[in-house]
Amino acid sequence: MGWQHDIDIDKNSRKVQCKYCQKIISEGIFHFKYHLACTRKDDELCQQVPKNVKQMTLGVWVKNLDATEKKRKAYQ
Repeated sequence: MGWQHDIDIDKNSRKVQCKYCQKIISEGIFHFKYHLACTRKDDELCQQVPKNVKQMTLGVWVKNLDATEKKRKAYQ
């Protein structure tokens, strides 16, 4: 999901650059998705991400959280 919104700097997915604000995220695609979704206080938030991209990223996070919660409940 995040790959179409970044430029892979090191060709190893650990260092990516945001296509919207040009910020380089060195923590990998996981933190980059937080950057796009503007959801983490400890990550610099993208001020130029289009609303549709932000909403799509948030939707993916919610879907993943729901799936994780279902797996955890099923395991218990």
